[in-house]
Amino acid sequence: MEFLNPCWFSLINIFSLEPTDEEIAMQAASLSTRLLSCEAIAQNNKSKAYDTIAQSATTSKSNFFITVEKSFLDDEKPVLFADCNADTNTECKTDFAACWVTLGRGPLFVEKTSVGYIDHISKSLPERLKICQAVVREARRQNTDPFLAIAVAFHESKFTNTKSPQNAQGPLGVMMRYHCDQKDKTLCDPITVGVQTLQKYIDLNQGDWCTPLAKFNAGECGRCDTPNASDVPAQCRDKDGVPKWNLFKRSHTYANEVYGLYEELCATFNECHTC
Repeated sequence: MEFLNPCWFSLINIFSLEPTDEEIAMQAASLSTRLLSCEAIAQNNKSKAYDTIAQSATTSKSNFFITVEKSFLDDEKPVLFADCNADTNTECKTDFAACWVTLGRGPLFVEKTSVGYIDHISKSLPERLKICQAVVREARRQNTDPFLAIAVAFHESKFTNTKSPQNAQGPLGVMMRYHCDQKDKTLCDPITVGVQTLQKYIDLNQGDWCTPLAKFNAGECGRCDTPNASDVPAQCRDKDGVPKWNLFKRSHTYANEVYGLYEELCATFNECHTC
């Protein structure tokens, strides 16, 4: 299903600028059918598939501000941009769109995707979007960059309320035992604590985009460089005293992946946000 991603992006225009939970649930009910129909139409005329998808996304009835255009730099695959000068988006609202665009990228949707999987993802859509928008609201409340919070939450959980084997909780995958100030950890909201933790590392590493994300991933052992063995503190060594080199590498990779998604969002909505 090679056209699934552009089809997903184009379907943003079935929503209003700030859809309610009820509207999202209503549209999600037919999303799987719409996606498969779009894919089938594109497959029937591959030479003009992207033109067809672009046209379907920019009809006169479109109530959103996302359009799909052809990019001649990437095999003519459609790209998205936000028109913040459009009559329908004079206040430059992008929160829902940012959540939608993020959900449409891999690994949620890849070419080798079954009909059953598409239906499963479509059914989970209302809850995923609700969680993503909750992350955005909390990021705005704490004056944290909402796009960065979105990127972290997608990378950690794909906008789900999960619990990792290491006990990382919530959509941002925060370790409550380290970052929740309440004696009873159940009294802390994982989204609130997750955003607080992200902002804490940003504040402690001003002017450095990589280190805050690396430390969000691996605590004080998060690194964006390879330290000298003699400079590695005890908590970042294994039981034999050997520095946790793989942990340093993993946290650096994590930072690069999250920041890559963040930059994609900035590029998509570059007229609406300063990243």
